[in-house]
Amino acid sequence: MKKLKIVLLGIIVLGGCLLLTGCNKQIIDTKYTFNRAIVTLNDGTRMEIEIAKWNDYEGEQLQIIGKDRKVYLVSSYNTILIKD
Repeated sequence: MKKLKIVLLGIIVLGGCLLLTGCNKQIIDTKYTFNRAIVTLNDGTRMEIEIAKWNDYEGEQLQIIGKDRKVYLVSSYNTILIKD
């Protein structure tokens, strides 16, 4: 009977973890700070952006707000984020 309770408790804990992470939500929010970004454009040219603020969207998109107040919506595949 004691083994059955341990197995059931393990299933409940595992099920709870799956429910919390099953929606692809971040459980622990960590802060990432970056100062610069190097973005490769479609024509192969690269540009360096001084970052004022950035946001990560679901999927591959990044929104970078430069210190020049321009907003860049870029793919994370073509972007290198740098912390100095």
